Amino acid sequence: MASQIRIVLFIFLLFGRSKYCFSAVNENGSANSVGGSKKVVRVGVILDSDSGVGRMTRSYISMAISDFYATYPYYQTRISLSEKNSEKDAVVAASAALDLMKNDGVQAIIGPMWSTEAKFVISLGNKAQIPIISISASSPSFSPSQNPFFIRTCRDDKSQIKPLVSIVQQFGWRQVIVIYEDTEFGNGFIPYLTDSLQQIETRVVYRSVISASSKRQSIWKELEKIKAMETRAILVHMTASFGSELFPIAEEAGMMSKGYVWIITDGLSTLLDPIEKNVSDSIHGVLGLRPYVPNTKHLEEFKTRFNVSEINIYGLWAYDTIWALAKSVELVFSHLNSTKTGVGGLRVSELGPQLLEKLLSTRFEGLSGEFRLIRGQLQVEKFEIINVRRTKGEEVIGYWTEKKEIYIDSGGNGKVANSSSIDELKERIIWPGYYHAKVPPPKGWAIPVSGFSYDVFVAALQKLPFDVPHEFFAYVNNSGQMNGTYNDLLYQIKLGNYDAVVGDTTIIANRTAYVDFTLPYSESGVWMVVKVKDEKTKSIWIFLRPLKWTLWLTIAVAFLSTGFIVWILERRTNIDLRGPTHQQLSEVFLFSFLTPVFAHGERVENHWSRFVLTIWVFVAFIVIQSYTASLASILTVQRMQPSFVNVNELRMKDCYVGYTVNSYVRELLTGQLNFKKSRLRPYASHEEFHRALSKGSKNGGVDAMFEEIPYAKLFLSKYCSRYTTVGTTYKSDGFGFAFPLGSPLVPYMSRAILNVTEDHKKMEELELKYFSYQSKCQVYSSTSPANSHGLSAVSFGGLFIMMGLTLLFFCLIFLVKSGCVRTCLRAML
Repeated sequence: MASQIRIVLFIFLLFGRSKYCFSAVNENGSANSVGGSKKVVRVGVILDSDSGVGRMTRSYISMAISDFYATYPYYQTRISLSEKNSEKDAVVAASAALDLMKNDGVQAIIGPMWSTEAKFVISLGNKAQIPIISISASSPSFSPSQNPFFIRTCRDDKSQIKPLVSIVQQFGWRQVIVIYEDTEFGNGFIPYLTDSLQQIETRVVYRSVISASSKRQSIWKELEKIKAMETRAILVHMTASFGSELFPIAEEAGMMSKGYVWIITDGLSTLLDPIEKNVSDSIHGVLGLRPYVPNTKHLEEFKTRFNVSEINIYGLWAYDTIWALAKSVELVFSHLNSTKTGVGGLRVSELGPQLLEKLLSTRFEGLSGEFRLIRGQLQVEKFEIINVRRTKGEEVIGYWTEKKEIYIDSGGNGKVANSSSIDELKERIIWPGYYHAKVPPPKGWAIPVSGFSYDVFVAALQKLPFDVPHEFFAYVNNSGQMNGTYNDLLYQIKLGNYDAVVGDTTIIANRTAYVDFTLPYSESGVWMVVKVKDEKTKSIWIFLRPLKWTLWLTIAVAFLSTGFIVWILERRTNIDLRGPTHQQLSEVFLFSFLTPVFAHGERVENHWSRFVLTIWVFVAFIVIQSYTASLASILTVQRMQPSFVNVNELRMKDCYVGYTVNSYVRELLTGQLNFKKSRLRPYASHEEFHRALSKGSKNGGVDAMFEEIPYAKLFLSKYCSRYTTVGTTYKSDGFGFAFPLGSPLVPYMSRAILNVTEDHKKMEELELKYFSYQSKCQVYSSTSPANSHGLSAVSFGGLFIMMGLTLLFFCLIFLVKSGCVRTCLRAML
């Protein structure tokens, strides 16, 4: 009996000491035993040693090796790690993998960490036929099914799409903005997410790509662009390094405030703990999603044994990966492995496929839960929903499973709550901008409060002798469109849903039955806007139109009279005017014609002749300048003629006309202007008006637009060269703010509005800011005569009378003094 006991003790001591026996590795990387004890199998590790995730992963790998061989001291194999630093560079990672395969003879590689690096390393693993095991490269752009020697001991990013979509669907957000990093990690995930959101009729209205080289200023600029949008539900898919830069800037930009919804994927939510405090403070109210880790006895023992207070899922996956690899190595490497050399000296492992097969079939209960690979990657069937709080840190508020979707697990034991759990989830969330729960979830969109009406209202509030606490609400539906007509909006005051309406509400009689209006703060009325005809005249006599026939005749008389008088004055002394009658007549015309055209004109010798020609030049200059201006005006106005001149023409031709949707203009068109309802077409924006007017009635558009004056001005300031206003102005009492009947605020607000509108400097600033209407946009009147163009003789009557009297006076003086009357009579006879 004693001899039997001694034998058992010997065996115990042998196995107890064996875990401290290490073996050598021969030159070609094969595992050799030292003294017949343990066989060493080399395994490569590629980490980003400079990152917090890399340092954490190395720590968990070290703990896993120590734990595993302490648990299984009798195993005949040991894995020996050869670590390389990827420096977060794909080329460096590929070079490291090649070095591990050729020089270290590794039989498997753990890593690399990032999806950008994994693509090249996976290709090398396929050629060398050794398993490439990644614990964090989660991009769906490459998968184990496409790469036979690639194993993912973490979840695929596609696995979190269903939980994300469920959250969006439960809260009814119809529009989402996605911010992601411009890497393989981000680009490979977004197409799957976008397609899944479309299936629940939620649209990704904007995709913001943040480059790895983006500086603070470019990130700020991008966030300002998002801030100007109506959508307030923002989903962020980033790693911790990117997120730590984004959220402090977002908080500084005022985007972590009330009304916003921020959701982060597990790429960031699983690494909240290593983030600096200033970053974690900036993500207050953010919703996050990450894989669920059951709180098992095994995990509690691990935390106690290694004094780990906070665990991380990537670290747990690294720990379980080492255990799975060590188990598989023991099963495969029962004898020394052999290798053969491939192309370029790359070692091609003969036992690599066997090791891969064992890894894929390995199952055990790990720290992260059940370790089981399906189609080459770890399956995650349960996610926890977290809510980040500034004071208490992150808090788990719910869970998601494939079967139950979202539910509450208040006890932390995975028990499914009742069907009303989603309501409980909503009550537990603290949203951005709040510091307590039980606040209604944000709608996911908001119309930025701004505009002329808003600015006038705020300015009027400042003029009041007392404070008026207020909060603005947008009267829109889930799609962001106005939730009814203006009459419906004003009627909400009577129903008690609102205390006032601030906007472009026109004061009209039928609305005063259920609301009281303040004094108007802006002019109002309706203009008729039509398309401009871009037609040039085809008349060959258009050059005659600047002057009417009476003026042409007057010019001809003045022309002949000037020549005749100069001939009389020069006939006696100028030898050029002596000769045959036809020659003298031609000289008469030349004096009048050439003098205004050429500076020297014809040579004249008499001082009185020079005076007469000076007067003629002056008259001719004025007439020529007026002719030029009139011709330019005719050509311009001819090109800018409106396509329709009045409402009657539209009705006679049975044209379609447009108006702003939900506006009172519809009642004006049918009641006062007698348009058929079938000929009215509503539009929601000036861009739609522009397209409709461009098409015309015959092509599915309209021939005229009826719009309130302030908005017609905005329209014309943008499309001035294409459209113009015609006809009369259909007056209304202007825009006013609405309050309940009998509200004591109405007289105070009316007086305040008067103070604002009488401040001409303030109103000019607002007019310039919102209504940059240019005076070049000509307003046509339907009463203007068609033949209003052309200058008449009456326009220059005074000029020609003065010219005629002056010429006649000096001509008579000259004739009397020179005694030329008798000579002239003889010459004429």
